[in-house]
Amino acid sequence: MGHEDGSWTRSQAVDFLEASRSWAPRATVIEAIEAIEAVARPQDPAECDPGGGNDERSVRRRAADLGCGAGTEVLELLHAGFEVLAVDLHVECVEETARRAASEGYEDRLETRVSDLAALELPTDRFDLVHAGFSLPFCPRAAWPACWRAIARSVRVGGVFAGQFFGPREPMVRDAAPASVTMLDREGVASLRGGVSGIDWEALREEEIERPGRGPRGEPKHWHVFHVIWRRIA
Repeated sequence: MGHEDGSWTRSQAVDFLEASRSWAPRATVIEAIEAIEAVARPQDPAECDPGGGNDERSVRRRAADLGCGAGTEVLELLHAGFEVLAVDLHVECVEETARRAASEGYEDRLETRVSDLAALELPTDRFDLVHAGFSLPFCPRAAWPACWRAIARSVRVGGVFAGQFFGPREPMVRDAAPASVTMLDREGVASLRGGVSGIDWEALREEEIERPGRGPRGEPKHWHVFHVIWRRIA
């Protein structure tokens, strides 16, 4: 899965794009969208879409997809009416996401950014939903506290974070250089949810999975993953 430091070569990124174009959206992003839609945010005139009317759907909802890959989850968010910031380290992924969004007429609601998560700057209290599908574990350990703090603070109170963390027996963590990746055990996940960065969360879904399965290209693989959907409560 890339270099010893956890990164991918350009050819690996291209191979991943080819493999992932046909994937269905991850369940975590679908469930997160449903959680947002189930709780209408109070309307502020500044947050309404001009010409969109006064109904609930006219309220601007903003999302970020961190590690957007081929853009499958970005398209799901755009279909649901969100304005989306799509971020990936690899320019090929960002270009593919922008191409797919433009092909469906969504370019006016999509912002793209090529960035390493360790260097990513996010506005505070901006997003109703932040999705990080299998991307956060590849943030270097030294950068992890600041990275998570920026992500957590970018979610509005009442907004949702959805994504995955790798457990200590996940091979992609075990086989990488220790300083290049971040793994979390159960206590680590609980500390994030409990406000270690000054942000408190309600767990809408929090599930630890450890079992044999298939990797990104269909290869046999052992997984140790935490799937989380959290709502920010403070």
